[in-house]
Amino acid sequence: MAVDPTLLQMQLKRNNEDMRDMLQSLDSWEEEIKKRDELLKKQKPILKKTLPPIRGKSSGDAPHKKKPEPAAKKKEKIKSFDYDAWSKFDVDEACEDSDSRSSEGEEENEENEENSRRETAVLEKERGNQLFKDGKYEAAIERYTAAINLDPLSAVLPANRAMALLKLDRYAAAEKDCDVSISLDDKYVKAWMRRAAAKTKLKKYESATEDIKMVLQLEPTNKHAKAELERLEKLKGTSDDRKYVHPVKRPPHLRSKEPLVRIHIEDISTTAVTSEPVSDAAAHEEEEERRVEETNTIELTESMLYEAPTSSIQFQCQWKTLRRSDPSKLAQYFKAILPSQYPVVLKQSLENETFSDIIDILDKEYIHVLYSCRRSISCFDELEWMRKVERFSVAILFLSSKDKLKLKNIFDGLSNLCDRKKVSELASHYTLSL
Repeated sequence: MAVDPTLLQMQLKRNNEDMRDMLQSLDSWEEEIKKRDELLKKQKPILKKTLPPIRGKSSGDAPHKKKPEPAAKKKEKIKSFDYDAWSKFDVDEACEDSDSRSSEGEEENEENEENSRRETAVLEKERGNQLFKDGKYEAAIERYTAAINLDPLSAVLPANRAMALLKLDRYAAAEKDCDVSISLDDKYVKAWMRRAAAKTKLKKYESATEDIKMVLQLEPTNKHAKAELERLEKLKGTSDDRKYVHPVKRPPHLRSKEPLVRIHIEDISTTAVTSEPVSDAAAHEEEEERRVEETNTIELTESMLYEAPTSSIQFQCQWKTLRRSDPSKLAQYFKAILPSQYPVVLKQSLENETFSDIIDILDKEYIHVLYSCRRSISCFDELEWMRKVERFSVAILFLSSKDKLKLKNIFDGLSNLCDRKKVSELASHYTLSL
């Protein structure tokens, strides 16, 4: 059975405290002995009284006292001119002694370093937990990652990072972290529960059900796991019922009396239909791809230019179609989209070419547009929501010098229309300084 890492860390901490107390007591004892030696040295020496010799014996006949055997002397260094000693010197033995002393020192240093790393990992984990409680999930992930690098054998750390990843809807990454945690400790219930949650979001209902069953094997009284198992069973049943046509069985007296009619069926597609059930996400993706293909083959109507797209694929398709057929209508199409919808509509569609087109539109149609009153239009909201798009940080890195110059003109114009401090803060996200 795997050892609980928390108990192991507590035991190591206690051992370190005991060792520190023992060393402190030794230091205090050493200081006390030194003080006593100094007092004894300051005292006057006690002269021994000369006693008369034993009756009948002279003082010279006193028994000779044996000198105490000297203690084993430390090995002295061999002098350079003592050739006899050098001839008897055992080099192998000296090397072994040196290696043993160095290996003992290295093992002690490695052990101290390992303990230090684990203690630092615990501190990083606690910082991550506090950031998670504060809702700062990205910062919490950084702290958990630092702790994992310091203590890669801990099963708690990757499971904690998986929880933060779940909060950010990064389900595939959360599943991988749970895999690591379970490989380190297959009795860790939280890792099984979090992996089941990630798989549920990824619509892996069968696999998620197996994880929940494993939780119930480890903790049969886990109420949350029981409720989750019931919910997964309903999801599985719902998804299965949508993919298959079940025969209707009725008794003979309830069947229709109408005569059967032959229906001619004509194949309209050569695509093979698989018997395996398809997830809702896959079906939605196929539908979007079909719509993309249809839009690529037809021209956009005038009404479509005033209707905002509802998905990233629709936007990408219609934008490219307009770019090929009539680029002058791109601005009209862009203005139909609410700025708050940019993170949803653009999402993964913010390519370098598209971003360049949008900057050109903001420059011409907002800042340098000339109406009868000859005034510019503020595009602060458009720029504010644009920086929240998923691929914004990547797209901003690959801007051309021409696009950067246009952005500079846009922000210079905005500084005359809006609060300069807010415009300056927004410009910093676009790697510009006003």
